[in-house]
Amino acid sequence: MPPPPEDGPEKFVEFAMMFLDKDGDGVHGISEGDEGLEGLHHPAECGEDLSESELGPVATNVSCGTSESEGNQVQRTVCNVGPYNSAAISLPSERAADCFRIAAIKGNNIAFEIVNEDDGTVLFDMSMGKEAFDRLVLTGGPDGAVCRINLLSADEADASITVEFIYHPTF
Repeated sequence: MPPPPEDGPEKFVEFAMMFLDKDGDGVHGISEGDEGLEGLHHPAECGEDLSESELGPVATNVSCGTSESEGNQVQRTVCNVGPYNSAAISLPSERAADCFRIAAIKGNNIAFEIVNEDDGTVLFDMSMGKEAFDRLVLTGGPDGAVCRINLLSADEADASITVEFIYHPTF
């Protein structure tokens, strides 16, 4: 039963969190609310080598089951340490990115967002949920665009997440 309102918002948050902390260890881990992420590999160690390796595609002519897109499979890893806590997705005119998924993850309670670099518009954040992430499509528009994946927070200093997507011409 939830606490009475006079106990304050902190008690209500504590009450709600106990349902997320399934194993009672005080940490909302990968297996608690992020079903499907438990078996993923850890991203490579953050650094210039990783950043440079992600400039090229992982694979080419990859199709996505949720759209008609076919293009380059690309990864961007963001880490819980600067300057690697943000990674760009450059979208020239007539280019798009979709079929987003989490390819690798290390850490707990990772929060990230994807924003338009020009005006700061949030295109995706964790509060939008998995379905919104699965349906996310970024386009370069007529003038091109740069979007950024920003790691906002995580429980561990060495936490990181690799976001994968298909980069392709617009239809």
